[in-house]
Amino acid sequence: MIITIVALLIIGLVGGYLTLFFSTSTETKIVKVRLVEVLRDRGEEHWVEQYGLTSEQAADIVKHPENYRSIMYTCELNNTSGIIDIIDIKTNPNFSKDTKKRALYYSEEIENYQINPGQRYRESIRVLIKMDEEDTPEKLLEMAKKDRFTISGRKYLFLSDVPTNAPLSQFPMGSFSLEAKYEGE
Repeated sequence: MIITIVALLIIGLVGGYLTLFFSTSTETKIVKVRLVEVLRDRGEEHWVEQYGLTSEQAADIVKHPENYRSIMYTCELNNTSGIIDIIDIKTNPNFSKDTKKRALYYSEEIENYQINPGQRYRESIRVLIKMDEEDTPEKLLEMAKKDRFTISGRKYLFLSDVPTNAPLSQFPMGSFSLEAKYEGE
């Protein structure tokens, strides 16, 4: 009798863990796309250090800032789980052909390291582009709305609201990978 109860308890715990492990507790979408002019008061070193551009690209931005724009994709992440935190959130773009040939830089990581259970969070993903001669703001926005981002990260179950590395206080619950596309507000 005791062996049966222990076996059922173990099966229940393993089943619960696997259910949490394989469930995706996150929803994501791009709610806004906007163009931002590049900062005209920045020197070449800013573009090299902050964006990883070459010296030639940085010099061109400083000389001709009107030829560059940042596309800001406002991404909404919604952790729908009641108990699972999401952490280590990264972005990977799937640009349209037009964006791909213009893009010089994109932000790879979401600034918020952790999204708590039930939390909704908005974050901007920046893409620095060099405009073609025939580009208009309207054309760039329509082009940007076709882009997609893969948002990925890890899921964790934390047994304490206070961050700790104590044994048995946190349990990895797998990872997630979702596609974010433009859907509007």
